[in-house]
Amino acid sequence: MFNFTDMLSNPRAQEAMLKLMSQQMANFSPEQKQAIARVKAKVIKRARGLEITLGESDDPVVEKWISGFINSWGDLLPKILQSAGFTVDLYE
Repeated sequence: MFNFTDMLSNPRAQEAMLKLMSQQMANFSPEQKQAIARVKAKVIKRARGLEITLGESDDPVVEKWISGFINSWGDLLPKILQSAGFTVDLYE
């Protein structure tokens, strides 16, 4: 049986996800990579919760990417939880 949690904790699966992210990041210019480096990312890990906050960018392309990143993960995470059987409340 497929176990999503086991897959995410698998170093090879993590490596594959990070490789895909690196490939996407290669499309940014050096200036945009510097703009991304200036964005503050905050992750709060709790016993039964997770909060992720990304700061704003002074680069419009990076800002659009951040917005898309948040929207994509904001759509995907509830679906993952729902597919596992949880009742999901999404607050915007």
